[in-house]
Amino acid sequence: MTGRNRIVAPGFIDVFSDLFSDPLKYFIKKLKDHKQITEKDLLTTLSDKDLFYIISFGVIKKMLRGFTTIVTSLSKLDPVIKMLDLISERIIVLLDLDHMSREEALDYFIRSKRWHNYKKLLKISVMTGREDLFKELSPHVPREMPIVIKGNLCIKDPVGRKIIRLDPKDLSCDNYPIIYTDEELFNQMITTGSRKDLLILFGSGSKGYIDYRKILRTYDYNIMMSLMTRVGSEIYNTASGSIEPGRLSDVVIYDLSEAPLIAPSIDLNIISQIILEEQPKIETLIVGEEIVIDGGELLSVGRDFFEKTRSRFIELFSELSK
Repeated sequence: MTGRNRIVAPGFIDVFSDLFSDPLKYFIKKLKDHKQITEKDLLTTLSDKDLFYIISFGVIKKMLRGFTTIVTSLSKLDPVIKMLDLISERIIVLLDLDHMSREEALDYFIRSKRWHNYKKLLKISVMTGREDLFKELSPHVPREMPIVIKGNLCIKDPVGRKIIRLDPKDLSCDNYPIIYTDEELFNQMITTGSRKDLLILFGSGSKGYIDYRKILRTYDYNIMMSLMTRVGSEIYNTASGSIEPGRLSDVVIYDLSEAPLIAPSIDLNIISQIILEEQPKIETLIVGEEIVIDGGELLSVGRDFFEKTRSRFIELFSELSK
């Protein structure tokens, strides 16, 4: 390979993604329209095996867009462990245990923490909107990991740990980095222009699907590349957000020699096309020391996996639609 018609970039970081609802967003919408079923209702009906298929499918979708690190919020860890035995991808799981009592949450988190750094791919932290859980769990979160607080909870970690805020309406709480997943909230914040000192990122999330075109026209190429690589890496301490001599980095190589199936928007740069799923073909994806995509083919799973996943989605929809 000569490098002609190729783009080499650091692996991208999705700073917050819902690996449950994102792969099933159209499926969930149809169920809501049909039977008023919520995501919470759906979660309680799914087995760990179902969650494994759904999460794996969501991860593969991200990998095929060049993402090598995915931050997600889940209340169960077992399906992720099973997925990592099949697919090499950096996953940061923010355990959301707000539905549990303090005692239950502490017990579950301590038992889950033994998987931190599993295969050098899995990182574990906490996401909470409850002050009592924050105080209970924060001393047990691995020291290098940030804690994500939801909504307008404003609290400091007594040992000075990094904090990230998710979808706050109140921006007066210190200068913590903010991640928005809600389109309405995000639009309010960029419209008011308040708190220019804040680092505001955006993830695919679960509450809404952000109008990325609006965002992408707000930021230039260099800012977008930085937010999706170096900045995301810094706030989550992944050490994988840049390509430098002597540094182990995640790498994605795009093949520009073939036109994409969907014609890209003429006014969007390569980074913007990737976010909008109008990206060129991925030739190679390297996570850590492992090549996971080569020649455009995913090396760890074959077509049979996708067929099993598709069949199970259809079965689930039939069962829940009755």
